[in-house]
Amino acid sequence: MEEIYELTGFVLTGTIRENGAQVIEAQSLQREAICPRCQKSSSRVHSYYNRFPQDLPVCDKNVRLALQVRRFRCMNEDCPQSTFVEQMPVIINKSARKTNRLKNALVAIAFESGGEAGAHLANKLQIEVSPDTLLRLIRNYPTTKTDTTRVMGIDDFALRKGDTYGTILIDLEKHIPIDLLPDRTSGTLAEWLKAHPGIKIITRDRSNEYARGVSEGGPEIIQITDRWHLLHNLREALERMLNRFRERLNKLPVVGELASYDKETKAGRLRKLSLAELELREAKRQRRYELFTEAQKLHQENVSIREISKKLSISRTTVYKLVASHSFPERASNKISPSILDPFIIYLRKRFDEGCENGSQLYREIHEQGYIGTYKQVSRWVHHHRKQPAKNTPKIHILKNNAQVQNHATLLAPRQLAWLLVKDPNNLDKVEQSMLNHIRQDADVEKAYDLAQHFQKMVRERVSTELDDWIYQCLNSSIIDLVNFSTGLQRDHDCVFMALREKWSNGQTEGQVNRLKLIKRKMYGRANFDLLRQRVLFSNSP
Repeated sequence: MEEIYELTGFVLTGTIRENGAQVIEAQSLQREAICPRCQKSSSRVHSYYNRFPQDLPVCDKNVRLALQVRRFRCMNEDCPQSTFVEQMPVIINKSARKTNRLKNALVAIAFESGGEAGAHLANKLQIEVSPDTLLRLIRNYPTTKTDTTRVMGIDDFALRKGDTYGTILIDLEKHIPIDLLPDRTSGTLAEWLKAHPGIKIITRDRSNEYARGVSEGGPEIIQITDRWHLLHNLREALERMLNRFRERLNKLPVVGELASYDKETKAGRLRKLSLAELELREAKRQRRYELFTEAQKLHQENVSIREISKKLSISRTTVYKLVASHSFPERASNKISPSILDPFIIYLRKRFDEGCENGSQLYREIHEQGYIGTYKQVSRWVHHHRKQPAKNTPKIHILKNNAQVQNHATLLAPRQLAWLLVKDPNNLDKVEQSMLNHIRQDADVEKAYDLAQHFQKMVRERVSTELDDWIYQCLNSSIIDLVNFSTGLQRDHDCVFMALREKWSNGQTEGQVNRLKLIKRKMYGRANFDLLRQRVLFSNSP
């Protein structure tokens, strides 16, 4: 038994079964002990008593120890403590009810699984523990202080999305979180930086609060704007521009290749909308139109964006889009999704043009060619492309089909179009390239495309020497969205310049935020800031 179950400083005397648990009895081998008050050694035994701590399970059985320990008499006449109990720090701490190795196992379970989930897991492993005990272990666990940080990343995270936010600080050289701050204000960050000198470089997003906090807390610290946020903000500016240009882009002459490619090779939407769905779509459009009208009216009355957002209960991003649009922004058609029918569309269209409008016949023909879908999909395609209803079509369906509105927008949504302006042209497929060529017929879009591609190249290749010239071109482009974007770069010029010169970015900071979100969601609503901070910083511990 002693070979497979080790208790340092004890000799095993026997085992018994009691209430479904395995009780292991052991006696202390310690001949003398040190008085905790006077630090004098004593070998005179005063009495014996038993301790019954919980230990790790053995052979899928709950284990409790029955440890017989000694109480010694202090031989120092000047010591106010006459007797004391021998301590066994290797096995169990003073007054503890669990052995150290069991406590370490519970700490690991608590940090990895949390309270409720951790308790369920521990009970399945034959360890009796409550969720509150696990949370208490997390709160009481000492976090290891890291050495002086030289390069640090800063980003915010949501404790309660849209309401309460915090700040995460990452050591970019050691790839570990340093600390969590309870808010994302400049004052809190400045105080933290003053208490932790030695930081040389900080990467951050384009938040004014973080910029102010770093300037106040460490004026000598080099600030670097995150490159991903620069590209993201450029894409947002292009999206706002395309949203404003939507009406005139719809009037551009349609490129022949763009008009025919999808029609020839894609199945598209085969199921026509019902009258109820059309009514619901129209009701949603009316709601969006009312928001647009109200936002435009408040904006003309010089109401701030923040106040419009609160009054209409919509995000500030949506308000910016509504007030920047010269006309009501209609919803664009969705991008056509792949269909199981796509490989056979060219053949179906050829047979259809030859006069075969029999869905069953067409289904049999493509089934022999390898089509594994259902007949209904082919039938819908035929029904969708008929110019006249079939002879056996009931009149009620003819009336419903006449009610369908076949006014599909050619353009994609502004967000999807913005991606076309910033993507590498070599990575665009045939449809995307056709759509890009279509919108580039507009002179302002062509100018914005050249500027966007230039900026993408600058950021990817980190060419800082071309920044000032690019900003100058934007300021003189007469495109208000790019003018505003470049004005913001001017205000943050030094940080943007360093972003195009240095290797550091906020990439791994974003990864740590993603890890934080995963931890937070596993806590089942018990993600108070103190618990969340302990679990995030647990990776620093040995």
